[in-house]
Amino acid sequence: MKRNLKAVFFDFDGTIVNSEIFHYRCLNKILNGLGVNLDESDYLSNYAGIPTDVNSERIVVKFELKITPDELTERIEELVVEHQKTHDPIFMPFAKESINHYKNKGLKLGIVTASPYRSVANFFQKKSFDNHFSFTVTFDDVENSKPNPECYLQALEKSNCKSSEVIVFEDTENGVKAAKAAGLTCFAIQSEKDLHFKLEAADKIFNSLKEANAYVAANFTH
Repeated sequence: MKRNLKAVFFDFDGTIVNSEIFHYRCLNKILNGLGVNLDESDYLSNYAGIPTDVNSERIVVKFELKITPDELTERIEELVVEHQKTHDPIFMPFAKESINHYKNKGLKLGIVTASPYRSVANFFQKKSFDNHFSFTVTFDDVENSKPNPECYLQALEKSNCKSSEVIVFEDTENGVKAAKAAGLTCFAIQSEKDLHFKLEAADKIFNSLKEANAYVAANFTH
């Protein structure tokens, strides 16, 4: 029997916008100035989807940098902000279509992200998508970021829906853990099959949002 669907929660980085490579390049530019080069594959496997301050602590220790984690975080975020002023966000494949599809179905949409609100605000400003979402939960709204479930529990409360009436689209291990710890159905979207093993806690793993949407249409009413 099909489940009734009333709300869809989207992760932001790597799910709606293609920002992981952008974040990697900003981080690596700062690290290059400190004599360190971080491989892209290392970043995607170990640092993607994790708050900047947490990554900074790990990176300072790993590479024995002569800089504090707070200083590294500040440098990275300054570069990210500067970049966002001059570059338009790029949608992930089928993200724009997915947002429009679920919005047109009358579902409540929310963004739940470990990024600060300014990143989401930049997306809203440049893509005019703010009226598509009923609410956002960002890094600025919580005490404990993903994989802690706080962000998704907050989103559930804002949606006024039951957990059984919600699905989540995520692309990282921490995001999936956060959604599942909040008792939500989570579909992982990851085109890199080599990373699927990190997402095994998800209810299902799809190569694209297009595949996920077909599954949702076949198994949910909305």
